[in-house]
Amino acid sequence: MKHWDASGSEVDARVIGPGGHWFQPGGQAHADSCLSDECLMVIHWSGARDARLAESAG
Repeated sequence: MKHWDASGSEVDARVIGPGGHWFQPGGQAHADSCLSDECLMVIHWSGARDARLAESAG
């Protein structure tokens, strides 16, 4: 899969392979893409869950 923040792009994002990880600070827009038929992400919030779609999202 790939993961990038609002200042980046999918083209420039590094590939995150099986067992890989990243840290996403709260309150920052970001995007993800799956590069295979199936991707599994485990998300951990250390506080209250507050996810929402970015303004530019469909």
